Amino acid sequence: MTSLQAYRIHEDDSNYPLPVKEYLAEAPKTIAAIGNFTILQNKSLAVFSSSKCPGKVILQTYDLMKNIREAGITVIGGFHSPMESECLNILLKGKQPIIFCPARSIEGMRIKPEYMKPLEEGRLLILSPFAEKAKRISSERALERNRLIAAIGDSIMEIKRHISP
Repeated sequence: MTSLQAYRIHEDDSNYPLPVKEYLAEAPKTIAAIGNFTILQNKSLAVFSSSKCPGKVILQTYDLMKNIREAGITVIGGFHSPMESECLNILLKGKQPIIFCPARSIEGMRIKPEYMKPLEEGRLLILSPFAEKAKRISSERALERNRLIAAIGDSIMEIKRHISP
């Protein structure tokens, strides 16, 4: 199912992602979606990044994202931090599926022009566990969103500042 309008999947619906029920003590009753919900059937790599990364890590991440893109690996993330945003820009240039989870409601969300083609191709899914009234990003929503991403992702990659022992 591909749609450019938000629709809701209820927890009792057979399409509701089972890992969300399994791994989250307080699973959302509904999840809003825009795009191809069947992407959730793919194995996915959850990507998280700290807001600041050294140059070496940034360059390594660019190369890794290009390899992930070329390998066709489905990636899920919030794509909010500067490094995550760059990862999304790299991935949008590929053909692999992407799951984007903003830390806010997606009902009435303005779809960025760069998301249109991937949505129309059925390779982008935008997900949100938030009620329609949750229009602003907050640290609490980001944490809840990150828990959803971690529950759905089959593997997790964390991009962070290198800390020497």
